[in-house]
Amino acid sequence: MRSPDELLKEIGAMNAGSNAPTFEKAKAELDLLCATNVVNSINDLNSSIKQNSISNESISKKLFWLNIALIAATAVGAVATIIIACLTYRC
Repeated sequence: MRSPDELLKEIGAMNAGSNAPTFEKAKAELDLLCATNVVNSINDLNSSIKQNSISNESISKKLFWLNIALIAATAVGAVATIIIACLTYRC
């Protein structure tokens, strides 16, 4: 298959009426090449989205457990504050 530049030069050099079959063939090749490039780009995008989805799922699990740890630390700090306040002011 020829490159897009070669096809565009060939299409630009010929006149649509002068050699219609060759002109149409070059246009069809260019269309096929463009469609193939679009399909390949979409496939690359799909695989990238899947990889990001897996990565995001892993990060969300880590953030969940980090939030649990922060809740526990906050609870411990609150209990310690209450104990210190009771000991200081003799509750």
